[in-house]
Amino acid sequence: MKGGKLMRGQLFTTYDSVLLPSYIRISNVAGELSVQTNELAKLALTIWPDGRPCAIVNYWLTEQALNLTGDSITTYASQLTHLIKFCHNNKKNFHELNDQDIFDFVRQMKTPTILAGKRKRASNNQIRQILKLSLRFLMWFQNSKIYFSDRILIGTAEVNAKITITWKQSSYTRARYIHHMAMPPKNSQIREKSPISNEVITSLENSIPIDPTTSNGYKTEQPIKNYITDYLYERRTFCLWIFKRSGLRPAELTEIPVDENRDHLSSGAILLPTKKTRNSKPILRTFYLSMSEGSRVARYLRARSAFLANLKKHGRVVSGSNVFLLTNNGQQLTRLALTKEFQRLVTRAGHANQKVCMSMFRHRFITKEIQLYLKEFSITQDRYDFSDDVLFQSILKRIATKTGHKSIRSLWSYINLAINDLFIFAEADELIEQNNLYTEGMQLSASLRRTTKVVARRNKSLADEIQTDLNNFEALMKKLFRKA
Repeated sequence: MKGGKLMRGQLFTTYDSVLLPSYIRISNVAGELSVQTNELAKLALTIWPDGRPCAIVNYWLTEQALNLTGDSITTYASQLTHLIKFCHNNKKNFHELNDQDIFDFVRQMKTPTILAGKRKRASNNQIRQILKLSLRFLMWFQNSKIYFSDRILIGTAEVNAKITITWKQSSYTRARYIHHMAMPPKNSQIREKSPISNEVITSLENSIPIDPTTSNGYKTEQPIKNYITDYLYERRTFCLWIFKRSGLRPAELTEIPVDENRDHLSSGAILLPTKKTRNSKPILRTFYLSMSEGSRVARYLRARSAFLANLKKHGRVVSGSNVFLLTNNGQQLTRLALTKEFQRLVTRAGHANQKVCMSMFRHRFITKEIQLYLKEFSITQDRYDFSDDVLFQSILKRIATKTGHKSIRSLWSYINLAINDLFIFAEADELIEQNNLYTEGMQLSASLRRTTKVVARRNKSLADEIQTDLNNFEALMKKLFRKA
């Protein structure tokens, strides 16, 4: 079992690679015990606010973990801590809950909290997900051998349960879910799935630090400090690029394998792991790249190899981690560390008070892909058709192969988002294309300027020459595209 660090104020702990006994067999001949085990990729366990293990929830989480991979079990544990806190604060056991408690529970979740000096409030969609899971857990609890009350805890109106529910069907996934009268209405899907803008991406890219970085827990000499700084700059720029280009999940980015991609890049593709499946080992999907994009990936891998070689050269102990992203001491970068680094970059770029997260790159990628397919269809068919479900299904199936979605059902919500943001006036197409070319050219120039800052630490005169050329290039771009 690996992991298991409990953060301050947190009521759950996540463990990696957990072995659990599934059954014990006694040999009829020798009388020896044979223990069969199951290995869980992840297991999350909870406690009450007073530090006692929450055994009932842990029993349910263990049962769920047998059929889950990735971070879903961590999400379940995190969401159920809201119910755990509510019951603890109101001195109630799970079997004592009733309809009024559910209304109070939702009201409590709607109350803003102060975290790190900032006032935060859960969205209706977040509250809905927490309540759905809590009701699902209580339904399991009622049907388990642990529940002994004479009265039905949770059920429909005709059974006179303490918690009255109805069954509804999702308009997107068609899946059934438990509904309660206290459940708040949905937030706008478009607002929840807003893509990240080009302006925000550019500001994030321009905010990547290039100043010297020290290594955790080490006395760092200047030569190796430079190697670390150079690598971290390459890693951060690569992360933003691959997010923008592929729309992959953060957990997938931290598990992209190196060895499997060394030869694969020569064929114009990269192998990306697909999370959110029930496979214990992530399935690799092929994501095709252009020649220049393949070179961009190869550039990062060269920087990674040079970084590891210099760590070893200076006596650092480096593990043989077969993943793209490494920490500044050569270990595998975790998803949590990636998230924290991204949030620091968001703050540095001046977007701390805006909703900017890594998933917005995924929303952007899916939305842009739908728009490209729709525009291509309009060119070949000489019309825009925004009511053809067969067309949409065909488009979403193609996108699902790129994003790793097992089903297109969860992609349907992006259709309206893409159409709302799509410029459908044919006479504006040429102007849009010109603006895209100008934006691409200026983004390339900004990327080269950031790289030049790294060069300046080694060769200032060369960096000055490059800066002059970039000034001339940008002036030419503005003249060519008639930009002020």
